[in-house]
Amino acid sequence: MDDAPFDPPECQDCAACCFAPHDQHVRVTGDDHARLLPEEQARLTVWRGNRCFLAMTDGHCAALAAVDGRWGCTIYERRPQLCRDLARGGPACRHEVEARLPDARRRLPLLG
Repeated sequence: MDDAPFDPPECQDCAACCFAPHDQHVRVTGDDHARLLPEEQARLTVWRGNRCFLAMTDGHCAALAAVDGRWGCTIYERRPQLCRDLARGGPACRHEVEARLPDARRRLPLLG
């Protein structure tokens, strides 16, 4: 990664970190699962053995929704710790933006 300044887009104009190949999921810990509402637990999580993950829909996190030309996390206040730890503008954010932003924007035509 180069050392050039990085000015990331606003999270709701980007959502690159919420997009991933279908075989990649965000791990949901016991504490994360407990924060979700029962309906969210049933609709948004998948289990593989004894491990829980956020489900993916159409190549993005199932909790992500496009509203009025912006991406929005429908569980933002209850999102998993992994999502909370991904700081806007940090190295992981930069990687996600560089790797996935074009795909995220293609999937939200209102952003062009």
